[in-house]
Amino acid sequence: MRRFVPYVCVLGCVLVFAGFCVAQTTTATMFGVVRDSSSAVMPQAKATARNVSTAFERSATTDDTGSYLITSLPVGQYSLAVEKAGFRRSIQDGITLEVNANARVDAVLSVGQLSESVTVTGEATGVDTRSSTMGEVVDRIRVQELPLSGRNIMELSRVVPGVIRVDAPTAVTQARSGSQITVAGGRDTENEFRLDGTSQKNLTHNSALNFPSPDALQEFKVLTSNYSAEYGRYGGGVFVAVTRAGTNKLHGSMWEYLRNKALNARNFFSADKPDLKQNQFGFTVGGPAIQNRTFFFGSYQGLRVRASQLFSTALPPTAAERTGDFSASSRKPTDPVTNQPFPDSRIPSNRFDPVAVKLIERYIPLPNSPDGRWVQLSTAPTDADQYLFRLDHNFSSTNNINLRYFRDISGLISQSGNIAPYGQYRQSLRVTNWALQDTHTFSPKLLNEFRLGVMRVDSKVT
Repeated sequence: MRRFVPYVCVLGCVLVFAGFCVAQTTTATMFGVVRDSSSAVMPQAKATARNVSTAFERSATTDDTGSYLITSLPVGQYSLAVEKAGFRRSIQDGITLEVNANARVDAVLSVGQLSESVTVTGEATGVDTRSSTMGEVVDRIRVQELPLSGRNIMELSRVVPGVIRVDAPTAVTQARSGSQITVAGGRDTENEFRLDGTSQKNLTHNSALNFPSPDALQEFKVLTSNYSAEYGRYGGGVFVAVTRAGTNKLHGSMWEYLRNKALNARNFFSADKPDLKQNQFGFTVGGPAIQNRTFFFGSYQGLRVRASQLFSTALPPTAAERTGDFSASSRKPTDPVTNQPFPDSRIPSNRFDPVAVKLIERYIPLPNSPDGRWVQLSTAPTDADQYLFRLDHNFSSTNNINLRYFRDISGLISQSGNIAPYGQYRQSLRVTNWALQDTHTFSPKLLNEFRLGVMRVDSKVT
């Protein structure tokens, strides 16, 4: 029994101190100092941060230095209300909290009745004075407005200083073919990707998996260096993405993007333009299930790509060579029995294998280019579907929970070899990601954030 005592003590310490270790994976922090009109600090003042879209609130009380700290706030638009008996209530609007941000919002209270209030427009400082982490947020405006040819949100990481190279495919159809991003000199397999606080990468190869569509994401942040120990698994960049949530207003969108070959150029080796028709379509919908308490958000995106694969390296036998006549060919056949060239470079018909003749006639085409090559455009279709659903619920001002489900299914039918349709294969990828987060405030000095993530990656080649 004694041998288990140290392990029990260690586990107890972990559980005790877990309440004091505040992870800011998908949330933000608001802090500041409350003073009176003479610039004296104001202890025991109540500061309440309120999300204007969902009416979610979280409060804190200033300490002896007049400082307050409100942690684990979901991203979004906020107002800050500060009050104390004998002073007018101060309300600051227009505060934007971004993912992983530390927003400083100071307040000044003036003498008066608590029933009176002073409303101002508050803006959090653009310089994070509370954290030394280097990085940048790609906010909702840039996510929504910047053009994306394949609608892969990873492309927007190009705007972040420190990101050197970005290769973001429209669809990831196998576990190794995800986005390749180089951050601050690290390898593309040394990055960490988090979606709502859970890992979103193929752990067997350390390769990236696509995030949901831009319409389903609120924003994401790229941490390039000096990040905290909670991200310490890899030496490259850290990509922290947050999905959108429902609000008190019902909202939604629909989209359809089309690309085709009308303005494409012809390949030098092809007689025609390669086929291309790319459709991306979908919708989002979000709103309240119960006003001020329960919110839902869902999205779907479909991808249908009908493209061509060019084959131009096959050198099939000519019509004369199929009859055994190699007199006009650059290479002359040799009799395997005598190891001497055939007379007149002609193979006698009685030496033909009837099975080989049937195979050539059925599966090997004649050359269709002047230089004796077989040139062909073969179809290579890609299909992908993304599904996302999120549910947020506020049990009380001290407890809120959210559950998110994301599924990404994609497949590509391609062609190996150089003569289609033989050697055709299909590669497919199915990614399922669940995330559950519960945030509970036990006291002004104790907050617990519980997070559970389940991810499954199924990659096949058939």
